[in-house]
Amino acid sequence: QQLLLLLLQHDRQQQQQQQFLFDRIVCDVPCSGDGTLRKHPHAWATWSLRQGISLHTKQLRLLCRGLHLLRPGCRLAYSTCSLNPIENEAVVAAALLRFAGDVRLVPHAAAGLAAEGLAVAQGLAVWGVPNPCGPDDGLLFRQWSDTPEPLRHPSGLLTETMFPPQAAAGSDTDPLSDLPSGCIRLNPQSIDGSGFFVAVFEKLLHRCIPTELPRVRVLQPCAPGGVRLAWRARNEANHYEVLDATSDVVREILDFYGVQSVPGVLVAEFNTKGRLTQLNLINAALERLLCCRTQSKASPLLISVGVPLFKPLPDGFMTELQLPSRWRPALEGAGLLAPLMGRRVLELSARALEALLARRLLPMAEIPGLEAAGELRGLAGCGGLLGGVVAGLGGSGGAEGFWAPCVVTGQGLELFANAEELGTPFPALLPRRGFDIPLEGHNYLVVDKPSGLRTEEVLDRVRRAYPAAELVSRLDRETSGCLLIPTAPASAAALTSQFSQHEVGKTYLALVCGSPPAQGTIDAPLALVEAGGGARYRAHVDAERGKAAETRFQTLWASGGVALVRVEPVTGRTHQIRCHFAHAGFPLLGDRKYGGTAASGQPSLRLALHCLRVEARDERGEPIEATCRPPEDFRALLDPGALEALSEMSLREGLAGPAGAGDAR
Repeated sequence: QQLLLLLLQHDRQQQQQQQFLFDRIVCDVPCSGDGTLRKHPHAWATWSLRQGISLHTKQLRLLCRGLHLLRPGCRLAYSTCSLNPIENEAVVAAALLRFAGDVRLVPHAAAGLAAEGLAVAQGLAVWGVPNPCGPDDGLLFRQWSDTPEPLRHPSGLLTETMFPPQAAAGSDTDPLSDLPSGCIRLNPQSIDGSGFFVAVFEKLLHRCIPTELPRVRVLQPCAPGGVRLAWRARNEANHYEVLDATSDVVREILDFYGVQSVPGVLVAEFNTKGRLTQLNLINAALERLLCCRTQSKASPLLISVGVPLFKPLPDGFMTELQLPSRWRPALEGAGLLAPLMGRRVLELSARALEALLARRLLPMAEIPGLEAAGELRGLAGCGGLLGGVVAGLGGSGGAEGFWAPCVVTGQGLELFANAEELGTPFPALLPRRGFDIPLEGHNYLVVDKPSGLRTEEVLDRVRRAYPAAELVSRLDRETSGCLLIPTAPASAAALTSQFSQHEVGKTYLALVCGSPPAQGTIDAPLALVEAGGGARYRAHVDAERGKAAETRFQTLWASGGVALVRVEPVTGRTHQIRCHFAHAGFPLLGDRKYGGTAASGQPSLRLALHCLRVEARDERGEPIEATCRPPEDFRALLDPGALEALSEMSLREGLAGPAGAGDAR
């Protein structure tokens, strides 16, 4: 179905030079948003009676325009996040009267929602209209004839369409007979969420616009193997080209991935700087629509079209290598590509796929062992190995299962999808991890962050309950444990000062490679360098330009080339513990960025670093002391001897009791 998806930006209140009809329309109109006041209580400060009244005319114009562009036999959904009948039932009733018998409300549209257990209310048959200029005294006008002349349009805001329609004199027909059952109200108190209104229309008869698309093809020649679509875009450089099999780009990609043919038409997308950013797949019906004459001042703005199939590797990524193709599969098209590709398809076991999604990398050292164990298949089809692949849990011939875009690099098999593809704030490929709050005090709380959850994602969730929450420190995504978050500006200022003065105490547990001394201090200045594009940074020791960094440690247990250490960073530089121990020759277990290895033959599911304890003072000077016990995925990395040493340390320092259960968020 995505092959038929076309995303436009256009003022649908306007006419355009050439029109066509749509099978499905969602008319989600601008509204006062009073249904979300429960979720956004701060909006009460700007809410007023005039908001819903002033939007009514625009909402009605948009709905009527959408109904006009709807194909007979097809449906339109009108929706708002408001509970105001002037924005909802009044708009729907006015549109029904304006289109007479050409449209109707889909009867009992709420039946499916009710069957799923959702508390659904019917629409209103009677409502009143408040005075937009008078005091908020609850006075409502019940019919248009009661409205004072100064309040009527054009001198005032009120129009006759805001009121419940009245039956004509001598008529037995009630124009509102189907209105309540044809409207859906989701009330906040019933669904424990925000309030919404929905009405579903069906088109019975169409007038004025031909139902068939025009067949005029308007294409402009461009590079060999492609023609430019004559659609309005953000600027002259931003455009789309239909490519054929003779295009150099298409031949390169299809040859590299062993694709004989694609089930549709390839469209090249160029950004506002004229740079080719991705190849999209569309079907013949959408190609026909795109070839219509729509290049005019009022024509729609083309935003996106079809399914992204391939994207180029970013600048600066693996540029030192001569790759046969610098194109990699896109996330949206990976599942569609897998059964078409004759090469570069890797099938993983469920365990290996879990490791890939959690860590975004299967290190190169683990790949031979996974292949030998039958947990990775398809390496023979990756001639030269390096470059784009699709990897996942496939079915017969790749026709079923989950597939993800990856790139084989010198480090291993990397999950390769940017933030836009994965989605924010919660990446669709990653499990949504909850967390506990073991300590909550005066304008602060301590979160027990799990490995695999970004600090920014924790903040997003905390802000649902504490909108003023800020970050004053961070934990790496792979690191678990105590994360101190202030929930008020005064607390944030106090804690920021303590962090800058190195007055916040932190205790970590780390599992490192090698046999470090019983105790010691690593004192080496650190600097950051961007490594691999985007927000990937790597710390390194730099005696000239680095910032002062000091880490103290105590070895709790060591055996078989692995040691459990208790770490206290005096300063708080980015990746300080990881870089310092790697610099000292004892990289952390599973730390692929700084040279740490994993257990032989096992995918590394997490970094062996946990923030055990944090100590600070709140804005009143009262002590903050919180402990987060090592989670199960950290304890699973420890040998019995290491677990015993950890237990002895906990008893000795009074950390044996479990952290407070807190609230799972």
